[in-house]
Amino acid sequence: MAYSFHKMNKDILSFDCKNEGNKIILNHYIMKKVNFNKMNGSLPKGYFEITSRSAAKDLNLSKSTISRMMDEFVNIGVIDIVKKSTLGRGSSIYKYITEREGKIMQTNTPLNEPIYKTVDGTFKISDFKDLSSINYPKEKTLKDSKHGTSKRENTKKELNNIYTRVIDYLNNKSNKRFKSNTKKTKTVINARLDEGFVEEDFYKVIDIKCSQWLNSEMEKFIRPETLFSSKFEGYLNEKSVVNDEKLEEIEPYEINFNY
Repeated sequence: MAYSFHKMNKDILSFDCKNEGNKIILNHYIMKKVNFNKMNGSLPKGYFEITSRSAAKDLNLSKSTISRMMDEFVNIGVIDIVKKSTLGRGSSIYKYITEREGKIMQTNTPLNEPIYKTVDGTFKISDFKDLSSINYPKEKTLKDSKHGTSKRENTKKELNNIYTRVIDYLNNKSNKRFKSNTKKTKTVINARLDEGFVEEDFYKVIDIKCSQWLNSEMEKFIRPETLFSSKFEGYLNEKSVVNDEKLEEIEPYEINFNY
């Protein structure tokens, strides 16, 4: 039996291959799940099941990076949430959005609604929100979707958004209360952006140094002026301390771009 591949969301074409490569890889990973489901029929067409932990292991990224990129995919209309896992436990179910216009599914649920099986049990689409009333955000341009531009290319508003996102992420990871609008914090972030580093690099450094320094005498140095200092590049190339928590048993994922 011949199978046609699910179409790719056209917004992926606007991603910067140099600075947003992880997003392109994640999209390919998701589409592989969508097309696999299309062949075995475990979920409706266009749907896929995923856990941040298994995706992080398969793609050699942190769970926080996977979660952040999935949230961004939702915000720009590449995917839509059908069922979100509770407290990071179990798998989440998403719908991959190919077209922005038109309804995602019929408004009226069939009388004999099919029951779909997932690793977390069985469900019916009507058990979750009505996907027919989704309002997608306006299409973003390449400039809107990029975080990897220099300080001079960023607008003041976008720079403020970067400060906020980076410091919020740092506070969440370290349980601290730094402010994103202080002159010292803006100065060190701007200096790294001017050197060609991108927003994702700040998250990586935060992940690395928090894994190394939290709950140690070095924890006092988990602060913007230290993490984003002139040693930033060195920190970026260090390795995180591996958590002993056992990851899910899953076959290694091999990237293959042959559609």
